[in-house]
Amino acid sequence: MAGHINWSAVFSTLLLIVVLAAGPGVTDPASAAEAPSEAESPAPAASEGSTDAPEESPTPSPSEAEATNVPAETEASPSEAPESAAPLESKEPAPDTPEDDDAAQVDDDDPEEEAAPQQRMQRDWGDSSVATVEVKVGGTRSGSGVDPLAGAQLGLFSSVKSSTPVNRDWGVCTSDVDGICRFEIPNTGTGYWQPNRDAQLFVKALAAPERHTTVEQMGVGGPHQVSTSTYGFRIGEQVEVRQCSYRGCSTSTDWQLRGGETYRSFSAGWQSADFMSADEASSGIFPFVRDNPSLPSQCGIDVAVILDFSESMRGSEGKLSETVTTLVDTLQGTPSSVSLFNFGADSHAESVHLQNHPEKQSVATDAGAEAVRNWYSDKHRWSDTRSPSFRIPFNTEGTNWDRGLYAPADATPHYDAAVVITDGNPTYHGEPTYYGPPKGNGAHTRFAEMEHAIFSANALKAKGTHVVAVGAGNREIASAVSRSNLLAISGSGATIQQSDFDDAADELTNMMEQNCASSVAVDKTWMINDVEYAQGEQPEGIDAELLISAPGGSAGETREAAWAEQHDGYSAGDQVRLKENLSISELRPGCTLEHSEVTAINGAPLATPTALAGGGFRSDALSAGLTRFSVTSTVDCEQSLTLTMEAKDKRAEASRWKLSAYSTPEDPKKGKPVFSGSQGVKSRTVAAGQTL
Repeated sequence: MAGHINWSAVFSTLLLIVVLAAGPGVTDPASAAEAPSEAESPAPAASEGSTDAPEESPTPSPSEAEATNVPAETEASPSEAPESAAPLESKEPAPDTPEDDDAAQVDDDDPEEEAAPQQRMQRDWGDSSVATVEVKVGGTRSGSGVDPLAGAQLGLFSSVKSSTPVNRDWGVCTSDVDGICRFEIPNTGTGYWQPNRDAQLFVKALAAPERHTTVEQMGVGGPHQVSTSTYGFRIGEQVEVRQCSYRGCSTSTDWQLRGGETYRSFSAGWQSADFMSADEASSGIFPFVRDNPSLPSQCGIDVAVILDFSESMRGSEGKLSETVTTLVDTLQGTPSSVSLFNFGADSHAESVHLQNHPEKQSVATDAGAEAVRNWYSDKHRWSDTRSPSFRIPFNTEGTNWDRGLYAPADATPHYDAAVVITDGNPTYHGEPTYYGPPKGNGAHTRFAEMEHAIFSANALKAKGTHVVAVGAGNREIASAVSRSNLLAISGSGATIQQSDFDDAADELTNMMEQNCASSVAVDKTWMINDVEYAQGEQPEGIDAELLISAPGGSAGETREAAWAEQHDGYSAGDQVRLKENLSISELRPGCTLEHSEVTAINGAPLATPTALAGGGFRSDALSAGLTRFSVTSTVDCEQSLTLTMEAKDKRAEASRWKLSAYSTPEDPKKGKPVFSGSQGVKSRTVAAGQTL
């Protein structure tokens, strides 16, 4: 009918205008389709004080992957989201067309809609189609901070399980001298042709700088629920998104990655971190494990022992004390020194009244080794046994690997090795403050605790200290999951895992004494009537049996051993006792032993030879390698010859005959008589081997 207004058409036209002019607080349908759903995105980590689930980064909680022991990180499949995390450059995205007019209806009069809750302010006005992502990379702890690490390569991946970056151009970055690794992600603006807008991307380590290795996995979770989790983080920012339709409005949490914005893993001025450390499950600083220096190839090292005094060690004080004593006993007698540290929530553990001893105490002597034992144990008055001099109180101390490792790193002396003995994964990091304990809740292991432990271990290694991580005392610390954490602070070949303290102590001592293996050989020389003979070449009827104390036994007990052969199994610092059993047969009635002496050690003559008579010879502490002793036995032989004559004719008297011994028996007329006489004449001496 003429003059009639089609109000339905007018209303539809106005509605379309509203949709096109919708403010930044409204998510258009295309963007909503591109944003991953809650099932596709990892759930945010629990807050620091939560006890319902392990605290960690936006990677899945340990309980989600517990069945397979592999982290169940979320990985969106192509069928679950309209865009890949990497731009599909060969495919064009569909235009931002509303599915229906009602779906985009907005009440312009709604003041809340204009406010756009949690809307992110643009801080860096750059290219509106390029999103900047900055990740901090750290090396070694320095005081309360972490020194930057240059040359580390990070990559962007479609999931934490992926091994190939989404793009080799903009999906890879290298940290600069300030430790900042910067990604410039294109196609993140508004409108058409922006496939990377709000893309699901994860940052992981790609390649380590020189003398470092990457961190692939860590063990995280709550008490007795630690599981392996891949070390990686989704980038961008989690925000609250408000969506409205004719049915009403709703608010959900989603990730944004948008052009013109800069997203950081760390706080910068007034701006807090956007990802990685936003929930404090991570420090926001990517760690790389510094290579572990080798132990010196010598016998005698300076060792710092670091003891875990956390509450879980309560009741194991005796075993912990015995483990340290075994190590001290092994090093005793070698040119080594021992220092002692402890940690709980801090170092030293406040509630355990045992101070740190950063000074290097020599254990080359019995007195020096006893001084170290007195630091942590008391000797019983009526026996040689000892008991620990410390007690760990109930419900007082957590496990702070960070402080335990940094205490010797911050000490003035340099140590060749640092041995950390712990029964659990870290649950704290940083220093306690005036207002309370360090960061962490004392029950859960998060990425943050491990990151800081790595930084402090790196500080020790940077000083040339070889770090040995010993996990002992329970099944969890001896598990494959905990091994990844122990390896992160030490390195391959420097990790010991045993549920039993005694087994751990044995393995540790074997490691510490590998350069202190010693062996013994004894050479024998004879001096008989001033003539020198090697063992085995001396005249018949004269011999000696070597007796030597056995390896690991008392130096007073000896056993038979072969001359000149190498006898292994001794350790540097051991002492050996040498004896001999001399035998002179009836063939040598005129021979007597004057003396047997140790005359040289390793070819160097002794200023005063030491006799083997009596209790034998007891050596000084053996050095590493072969120690060769020289023993010389001096024998004097006074051999005589008696001439007698037997007359067949009884009428003849033998005494009437002159008897002579000549030096040339083949032709007496040409020789000279050596001696002469009547019946029964006896010579004074006859040289050994002389022919008459």
